[in-house]
Parts: sequence; C-alpha cells; structure tokens
Amino acid sequence: MATLKDLIKQVRDNLQDYTAAYVSDTMITNYLNEAQVKLSQVSFGVDSFPVSVTAGTDYVSRPASLLAPQKAYFRVQDSQWELDISHGLPEDTEVYSGYPDTAYFAGSKIYLRPVPGSDGTLTIAGTSRPAGMTAQTDTPSFQDADDILAAYATWKGYALIYAGKKDRDSFNLMQEWNQTYTRMRQEWGVLDAQKNPSTSRVQREWWE
Repeated sequence: MATLKDLIKQVRDNLQDYTAAYVSDTMITNYLNEAQVKLSQVSFGVDSFPVSVTAGTDYVSRPASLLAPQKAYFRVQDSQWELDISHGLPEDTEVYSGYPDTAYFAGSKIYLRPVPGSDGTLTIAGTSRPAGMTAQTDTPSFQDADDILAAYATWKGYALIYAGKKDRDSFNLMQEWNQTYTRMRQEWGVLDAQKNPSTSRVQREWWE
C-alpha cells in the first residue's frame, strides 16, 4: 500500500507538475482525502458503533468516525430491538420516556424517541469515516485503492490547472482523468460488494 508521499508523487507524475507550479502538495493531499470519502459512498463495508445511554437522556453524541448510519439497535439488559432511523430533529409535541423506537440523526447528535426510560446501549451499524492522511507516511483507509485515489486527485488537479490556463490540452486531460476515475471507482465498488456479500447498500440520500 502506498504512503501519502508515494501518492503525491504519483499524482505529480500524472500532472507533470513536478515543481508544484499549479497544484500544491496541500491541495493534492486534500483531493486524496476527498477521494477516500467518495469511496466510502460506494463501500459495502459496515462497522459497529456502540454508545452507552443513561435513562432519561434526550440525546447522545454521534460517534465521530461514523459517516453514514445503516441500522440502529437499542439494548436493555438481555433484550435488543431495531430502531427506525430518521434524519433531522424530532418533531416533539411532548417528550415522554419509554422504550425508544426511533433514532433521529441531527448533526453531531442522535435523539432517541421515546426518551429511554432505562439505561441501555445504542448500537449503530454503518459506514466509517476514513482517516484523513496528513503525515507523509500515512496510508489510505481502503485496500487496493491507491490508483483510484491518485486518479481522482489527478482529475481535480487538471481541473485546477485548466481554471488557470484555460487551454484545450488541460481541458481534455481533465475530462480523460474524470472518466478514468469514474470507471475505476465503479469497478472498485463491484469488488468491494464481493468482499462484503452479507451487507446491503447503505442509505445515502443525505450525501447528495
């Protein structure tokens, strides 16, 4: 697996911008990290995020590494059940306590309704937010994705170059790398689905 330093060099080779005349290392790093989030949107990998909940708690903090929830469950002692998932604030006319049946995801908070009447554990199954690469020795969060990340960063790099130069060659290369990235991302998504056959596609309407 390539390091951030390796990926930056690969992108520079693609752009033929060896002196950072048009695209800085910082911009390339940002594009590479953006590409990781884009891969998360087609990933079938699902992780578990348990959150302890105290009786009477109106809301809990959303796990920082949770990118997109797929399912939610609430457990009280030996009993566990699935919750409905909604996005946005609950429309409370009267807050009452009991056994939660819905988890409302609103920004950095997760509201449970009814408010839990007993201590319990909220467990969320969903897509993890990929760790951003910052140090030169950092590596991507995804396996077999080096070339896809580099293709995305190259496409964005040529878009930046074209914005400055307005020349036909940069425009054509921007289009070509966009097509290359799109194809590679789709192929990666198929392979990822094969690696995770038991999971269903994560709901992503709110990503658009």
